[in-house]
Amino acid sequence: MSAGAVAKLLAFSLVGVASDFVTTKIALRYPELREMNPNVNFPLEFLTSLGGGLGLYGLGAAMGQKKLGMALALVGPHVPIAAAINNTGWILLAHSRYYPWEEHPFLYPEVF
Repeated sequence: MSAGAVAKLLAFSLVGVASDFVTTKIALRYPELREMNPNVNFPLEFLTSLGGGLGLYGLGAAMGQKKLGMALALVGPHVPIAAAINNTGWILLAHSRYYPWEEHPFLYPEVF
């Protein structure tokens, strides 16, 4: 397994899991939002994402399909990114109930 592939999977896994972890912590500050997975664990999610990606890349490399293996390996680290995007949407929806968006000068400059 090449060091570049491992570094790429490590970076994508770390960024994906960190974004999911941070947006989850922000979302839990709102009382109307709750965690769908109460057993959320940063190290376990990171190791699962990285291990799955490395396993798929290794399987593709063993079959002589490194590009296909890398494409499949990058799916796993992007799952937490999809969860972070979902969390961001819920945060924006919950925050819109507290913040008067009509008073924001950048969104509604004609008001001021």
